[in-house]
Amino acid sequence: MVLGIGKSVSSQALALRALFGSALHAEFDSAGKIYYFNQAFALLFGPKGAEAKGRCFDDLFVSSPTPFAQIWSEATVSEMTLRCETETESFVWIRAMLVPITARNECRRMVLVGKVVSRELAVVKEMEAKLATISAVKAVAEFLPDGEILDANSNFLQAYGVEWPDISGKNHKILCDRCQAESQVYQVFWERLRKGETIFDEFERRRPDGQPIYMLGSYHPLTDEAGLIGKIVFYGIDVTGRVQNVRTLAAGMRALAQGDLSNKIETPFFPVLEPLRDDYNTALARLHEAFSLINANALQIADTSSSVRTASKNLAQRTESQSDDLESAVAALRSVTGSLAEQSHRTSEARNLVEQTREDTAASHRILHDTIRAMHSIAKSSKEIAQIIVVIDEISFQTNLLALNAGVEAARAGDAGKGFAVVANEVRQLAQRCASAAREIKQLITSSGGEVAQGVDLIEQSGASLQSILVQIEQIGENVAALDTSSGTQSESLRSVNSAMTSVGAGTQLNRAMARDTSIASQTLATEASTLFELIAQFKVDGRSGDHPASKLRATA
Repeated sequence: MVLGIGKSVSSQALALRALFGSALHAEFDSAGKIYYFNQAFALLFGPKGAEAKGRCFDDLFVSSPTPFAQIWSEATVSEMTLRCETETESFVWIRAMLVPITARNECRRMVLVGKVVSRELAVVKEMEAKLATISAVKAVAEFLPDGEILDANSNFLQAYGVEWPDISGKNHKILCDRCQAESQVYQVFWERLRKGETIFDEFERRRPDGQPIYMLGSYHPLTDEAGLIGKIVFYGIDVTGRVQNVRTLAAGMRALAQGDLSNKIETPFFPVLEPLRDDYNTALARLHEAFSLINANALQIADTSSSVRTASKNLAQRTESQSDDLESAVAALRSVTGSLAEQSHRTSEARNLVEQTREDTAASHRILHDTIRAMHSIAKSSKEIAQIIVVIDEISFQTNLLALNAGVEAARAGDAGKGFAVVANEVRQLAQRCASAAREIKQLITSSGGEVAQGVDLIEQSGASLQSILVQIEQIGENVAALDTSSGTQSESLRSVNSAMTSVGAGTQLNRAMARDTSIASQTLATEASTLFELIAQFKVDGRSGDHPASKLRATA
């Protein structure tokens, strides 16, 4: 507004003083000197504020964007922020409105009405400085709620590799690939922004050349005085290099997870991520060294297990053969022991039988002696009978003579002598028969005597033979007794040997079992070594998988 219509200069000044009594108020003449100021204005200059009268506008407000002469000549109401130098050589910021007082279309005074805005301006300046700092280090872009690009700073343009005319007035979709721009997720993303939601994330976008770009930042919806979303501001930084570093590291970790120990990262990372690369390469080198050592040890284990397996297999075969031979020997020895026991038993029986035979032979020898005595007695009796037979024969001869004489006499006697002749004849015949029987008996006795004598000789020979047999039987008995004693000793020795062989057999069986266990253990060791090789084979060292004999170990297992 311009004052002065129908009013004097003084009345206009008084009206302004009344209107802005509590505000900073100062009046300047055409030369720019202070004509009037109120107490609030005077306090800007401390205790000596009263001395401000007569000071020039240009001296008080050195930083004024417009010289006072131009302000006076334009004679229009204007607003500006002025920096006022104070007495303490400090300064304050004043938000001022310059109002000209005119009379007859001429500016007679220039009234300054304002307030101290040092704090507000400091906040604004700080905010502007922060925004400038943010804009200097971050990519900043402004969008309408429908996605139209309103503005973008140099960092944003550089990140996307474009110039401002390339994207000015175009839609946000040109910053995305086609699939992403047409996706439901993208539509929801803008719906959330239009609802006033701030979204912070790592966003994958596309440069015009199709290369991916990764922006870490946030989209901030800004509301106007009516509370409506006026525009959306993006603040972010280009983290493509870091993402690539992380992805390179992730690829290395995936390769490591798959057993590739040769995927060393040679390309340097961003300084803040470089320790990760160093740590990864160091860990990879240590794993490489460890697996190389494990591989060498596994090879040694494989060789050792193979040797142990071969030795234990040979030992098991030899032990098994020895065990079979020992079992056969034990069985044979057990059979011999049984045979010897049977032989000892039979020898004992033979000893008893020889003893019984000796006793029977001795008894037979005694009976034979008794028989010889009896035979001698028979021979003696036969001789006596023979003598008696001789007597009987003589008697028969005499009786025959007598009977012959009696017959002769009876014949002489005639008929008187017939009966006596018959008797004499009968007597004679009886005497003849007696003589004949005596002769026969004599012959028999003579024959029997010879046979008795011969029998006696035979019996005496038999006695001598029996005596010799008895001596031999006694010798056989002694030999059988010695054989029985020796058999007993041998049987006891064989029992001891059999017990020892049984113990040796048990030990051999234990050695056989231990050899089998050793073979199984070496087999298990070989299997474990094979498994270890298979595990090691999953890791690629020096750009190639190690040549591990796992299949050979399985084949020989």
